[in-house]
Amino acid sequence: MSDHNAPIFEEVRRLLPHVDFQHVELTPPEPATPPSSEPESQ
Repeated sequence: MSDHNAPIFEEVRRLLPHVDFQHVELTPPEPATPPSSEPESQ
């Protein structure tokens, strides 16, 4: 893994501690469900 990617992975591991990066594939997952009519207010 390139050094310049390390901070990114550290941040992702901090945000997603449940993700196992030894087995995860670096491909965007397909959305489980299309955006519903309920607006997500953030």
